[in-house]
Parts: sequence; C-alpha cells; structure tokens
Amino acid sequence: MLTAAGELERVAPVMVIRIVGDDGSFLVQLAKWTNNHFVATSLLPGNKMLRGETKEMAVERILKTKLAFMCDHVLVSHMESSRAKATSNKTKVSTTYLRTVCYTTLHKSFAWAKCDVIAPHLMESLPPPVAEGRRKVYLVKADGDSIVLYTWLREHQFEWLTTPAGMDSIQA
Repeated sequence: MLTAAGELERVAPVMVIRIVGDDGSFLVQLAKWTNNHFVATSLLPGNKMLRGETKEMAVERILKTKLAFMCDHVLVSHMESSRAKATSNKTKVSTTYLRTVCYTTLHKSFAWAKCDVIAPHLMESLPPPVAEGRRKVYLVKADGDSIVLYTWLREHQFEWLTTPAGMDSIQA
C-alpha cells in the first residue's frame, strides 16, 4: 500500500503464541534446522496471519501446524495486540507489523513424550543469563524436513536471547 507521502509500506499481521508453564517460564523457539544447519531464531512460536483469517483461526492454525505435538493441551487465556514499524529483513520494505500475542497456559496433562530431549550441554554452553535453571532443549520435527529446538525460558532470559549477543550465542 502507499502512504500519504506516496511511499510503499507493507502491512503484516502476525500472531504469536505465548505458552506459559507451571513455573512461569514460557515456550521459546531457539533455532530451526535450515539448509543442513541450525539458524538461531529466539522467537515465540507464531506466523503471519493469512488474508481473511480471524485471530482465533490463526491461533488454531498455528497450534495445529507448528505445535501439533501439544495443541490439545493448550488453554487460551487472552490476546493483546500492538503495532510496530520496521524495515523487513526479507523484503527490505518499510513494514507495519500488527502483532497479536495469544497468552495461553499448558494443561498439566501434557508430557513431552513425542519429543526428543537433546543436548543438555547446549543450554549449559550459553551465557549465565540463559543457562540458569538447567532447562531442557526439545527437538521437534516440524513441517517438511525441518526441525525446531524449543525450551522454556523466563522473561529476562528471553529478552537477552533476542539481543544480537544472544542470537550470536545460539548460532555459535
């Protein structure tokens, strides 16, 4: 779309899901296997919303596709929306992101039985702000041939991981 000044601007509605565990930590996607190596992501699970899709439909789609291994154990609490402007890394176009966070909890019936626990030393190799709590890293088969690494983090750990230094520590 064009702005009032005649500049190209992209609008991208995005849905992310914040799944909170019993101890207050939340599920974070650490990395994704792409082109025969892991690429650091440090994101809440989520995706762009599809044209004509409601927020509820987007949550259901993301749970069934990206989080199928736990979708039947997630309880939706509420949603919060925000708006942010940035230049897209992918398209290099000025973009307004319409971001909705769906806050959820994980039912006690959930068990990581369908997921492999990998590399306990992976978390230990990260700097202390992230490594505290000796958290497990879970390897989950995702769409196609991709594999995603998930773990549970607290707010300060997640905030640090989203910094350039945090992203570099995962990528290393």
